[in-house]
Amino acid sequence: GLQPRARAMVTPCSVEIDEVSVCLGNAAFQEDVPQCAEGHINLLCGACEDGYARDSSRGACVHRCDQFGSVYESLIRLFLVNVGSTCVAYVATFMVLGGGANPF
Repeated sequence: GLQPRARAMVTPCSVEIDEVSVCLGNAAFQEDVPQCAEGHINLLCGACEDGYARDSSRGACVHRCDQFGSVYESLIRLFLVNVGSTCVAYVATFMVLGGGANPF
């Protein structure tokens, strides 16, 4: 698709989703008409809206910033993974060293 840059100029849009441009090219210079696909904003639809991210500079903005939940949920998951892996390492070390009694 093409994106307006000035009243008489357009520029090709290089970001695509499934081989379709994210620049919709709707009604140039009208604020109430979307000119970019969902998740994209600014000139040439080259920036991501809040809550969206991309894997590469020419990649599409995908809605994944909130798929992991809040920061607190992420910290709890991280803590649980660390505690779990520490327990597994402790038991494995105990078994390898040949301890005879229960390590707990």
